[in-house]
Amino acid sequence: MCHLGDSKSGFELFDEIPKGTPAVCNCDATLKMKIYVHFGKKPQETERQFEKLRENWTKIEEDLEPIDILSYLFEKKVLGIDDMDVIRNTLHRKDRCYELLKSLRKCFPEKEPMRHLCTILREKRPHLADLLNPFSETADDRAVGTADNI
Repeated sequence: MCHLGDSKSGFELFDEIPKGTPAVCNCDATLKMKIYVHFGKKPQETERQFEKLRENWTKIEEDLEPIDILSYLFEKKVLGIDDMDVIRNTLHRKDRCYELLKSLRKCFPEKEPMRHLCTILREKRPHLADLLNPFSETADDRAVGTADNI
């Protein structure tokens, strides 16, 4: 476990940590956060999936009932019991979607929250899983076009 001081900022903190090493950052003496430095393509794919989640949020929010997928995400350790309680006790479905999004974003990447979300969506709501495919073309990509089709 690496302990990082608060004398450096931004990515300079990561320069001293071997890849794949968990680390604790003591910033401003009160904030402690676990940082996991990843390697390979998986983090990039995860970030791309989160970006796809953002790009398609309105469609997902309209058609997802988070309560239907909570048990699976809990089994896979993506959600904790507190996350489940917050989502279950939220009155409106769209607000439950937002609480789920917050929980997914705070989940450590090594737990692969987006992979597990996509897995359960493929089973329960396949059309939503398709929206989160990190390799699918976005509306922005289609609007830009290429030199071949201009």
